[in-house]
Amino acid sequence: MFDERILKDIARAYNSLVASSEVSVAAGRIGWVGDLLPAETALVSRATDERRLEFAAGRWCARRALEQIGGPAVPILRGRLGSPTWPPRFAGSITHDGGVAAAVYRVTRPGPRLAIDLVDCSDRSRLADIAPAILSDLDKSELGYRIDRPPVIAEVFSAKEAAVKILSADLDRLVEFTEISVSPSQEGWFLAHPESSANIYSYSLEVSSFLATVALCSGYAGSGGSAGGRAPGGEAVS
Repeated sequence: MFDERILKDIARAYNSLVASSEVSVAAGRIGWVGDLLPAETALVSRATDERRLEFAAGRWCARRALEQIGGPAVPILRGRLGSPTWPPRFAGSITHDGGVAAAVYRVTRPGPRLAIDLVDCSDRSRLADIAPAILSDLDKSELGYRIDRPPVIAEVFSAKEAAVKILSADLDRLVEFTEISVSPSQEGWFLAHPESSANIYSYSLEVSSFLATVALCSGYAGSGGSAGGRAPGGEAVS
């Protein structure tokens, strides 16, 4: 039976990781929340029922978090790369896994950009299966014997999921996991991409069987980047 208190714990975890009064977080249970606005419904008209429920829960969380921070009640549509688009003056991020969706919003002001990710760690065999697809040769060398530890793989996977959202927006293309290298940093991970000068650090907290991750970024892509304040996408493809 699903414990509804987990949703509050997940929201508190993201608030703790971001530690900013200008950030708002909402979490919801997939399939139990998520009335889509007409413009959003059109985006998933041909999707499977499972995908529509995930999409609806993510958009519900996004609109709720946006409302809590004083934002407008507008549809959360998709950009060219499939990532969510945000209303002017706001930036956000959406994530979902294990029957739970979450979203975070912030007012766009000078400072680190952010993206979030959520991983259901209850199935450790799944984590072992995804390791070859997310780790670069540099990662394997850096992590050494730790690549066989499911908690480490969960942290690296979640960190890269969040970093992909930031880097794809910066480089204006979908970035693959293996393009990003990771190395341990104080209390988290440092993530780098050869085409980007962005400094990305990820931090995670365990919440029951879930891992909540926030990636914070300063700097932009090299020649392809812009100092014009692009907001990170909340989903690599939504």
